[in-house]
Amino acid sequence: MSVVEIDGAHGEGGGQVVRTAVAMSACTGQTVRVRNARANRSSTGLRPQHVAAIDAVAQACSADTSGVEVGAKTFQIDPGEVAGGRVRVDTGTAASTVLVAHTLVPLSDRLEEPLTLMAKGGTDVKHAPTLAHFRSALVPWARRLGVPIEVNQAREGFYPVGGGRLSVTIGPREEPDLSEPTIERGRLRSIDVHVRIADLPDHIPERIHRTAEGLLGGHEAPVHTSVERVDAECPGVVVDAFAHHGDTVLAANALGEQGVPSETVAKNLAGDLVAELSSSATVDVHLADQLVPLLPGAPGTGYRVREATSHLETNLEVLEAFRGQAAELVDTDRGCIVRSLR
Repeated sequence: MSVVEIDGAHGEGGGQVVRTAVAMSACTGQTVRVRNARANRSSTGLRPQHVAAIDAVAQACSADTSGVEVGAKTFQIDPGEVAGGRVRVDTGTAASTVLVAHTLVPLSDRLEEPLTLMAKGGTDVKHAPTLAHFRSALVPWARRLGVPIEVNQAREGFYPVGGGRLSVTIGPREEPDLSEPTIERGRLRSIDVHVRIADLPDHIPERIHRTAEGLLGGHEAPVHTSVERVDAECPGVVVDAFAHHGDTVLAANALGEQGVPSETVAKNLAGDLVAELSSSATVDVHLADQLVPLLPGAPGTGYRVREATSHLETNLEVLEAFRGQAAELVDTDRGCIVRSLR
């Protein structure tokens, strides 16, 4: 059997190349060898979250693996048949369980029974989507593309301790819902700013909300704020903002850090959301690349993003290595359109 060779130094050169390559290997039944894993990062090679993601996929498809360990720069996956059931992983750190879930989502293509992930580690950590982004931005779009996902249970896991728990069930692929336009977003209806916080004083969410409301209140839509006290093994705070436009939502998020004022956290959040609102995008720049592995199987559907990031372009290239030209990126005078071709 031929082996798909992926150079992990290509394009964005980070963990996304690893996750997409492993997911596409399982989806297509093709063996993949990745070399130069995460070559463009300061700490090259696989980190705990990547090992956990590969382990989860390997469990789901009874794959043979070689070279999969923390620090490895070259590894290989020889997939078997994708099956439903349960997979369990523990990152052993505060590494992102949400990214582990992302890696499994495309396997919906080959499922005949639901697949449930039970993961332990971080849920809201740097350089990864937040749990709320997964639940409120990716999941609705995945369902639109025919991939049913349920978030069954979650417990916060902040840096540096982790200890969070995430349970996600992915169902077999269904017919995509193409009834609504996906490259036009309609009128802005409301903006939600939600803070999740553990073991920190009340003035932190108050300051975040006050600053965010001041920066987002000029968009002719109500700004709703909320706070959720959560149980976690160490203090932490995460803030997510969602701008609702009919059937589409634009998202932004920010994490609190020791020594960073709450007002700065809110300004970072608002700046990212305003950049999306100032464009014609129907998905945020992060969701745009996350959805790429789900495009095959939903021909003709697409979405608009304000710019083509290196993550987006690289993910399209990794997809093409396994499935041929299954999607395209089209530049327009109102940003870029990502469209499924088959």
